[in-house]
Amino acid sequence: MNVNDVTTGSDPRAELGNRMRSMRRWRLVIGIGSVVLGLVLLATGHVLIGGLVAGLAAARLVMLSRMPMGRHQGPATPAPRGWLRAQVPDEMRVAAGVIGCGADELRDHVRRGGSIAELAAERSVDPQQVIAAIEADLVTRAQGAVGTGVLPAQDATRVASVAPRVASRIVHGRRAVRPA
Repeated sequence: MNVNDVTTGSDPRAELGNRMRSMRRWRLVIGIGSVVLGLVLLATGHVLIGGLVAGLAAARLVMLSRMPMGRHQGPATPAPRGWLRAQVPDEMRVAAGVIGCGADELRDHVRRGGSIAELAAERSVDPQQVIAAIEADLVTRAQGAVGTGVLPAQDATRVASVAPRVASRIVHGRRAVRPA
């Protein structure tokens, strides 16, 4: 891969890696500058402000040095399970649209311990319609995530294979009600 591939955006992972390295460099420069500023303030007699600035900057540099850097820090994209969990709020909106209620109403119903299937039945909507809509939306979102480089193609294939089960769990699952 050459430099032109990265600048034209043909490899999103490489572009993300370059951005992360650039951000890390800027954080390092700003941290060192802040420590120097704090020391200058200390030297000029501004003990409280100088100590605070230098101390916070030094702590930030220590945290920055603890962060892994390089190519071996794991995948640049989330695992399918994490990606699927991140989609649940959007799938709740999809379910609310199929049922014909507001997303807030659906969320409140689930928080009270009910399931989406129960609310669908109350509204004379077949829960299978809701499952099918959520499944289709998950597959569409996974394909879109592949197009933007957020999800690898093999993970999108796995999402498509588990989408019926995930959609069924979303629709038929119940959330534990916490005591007040």
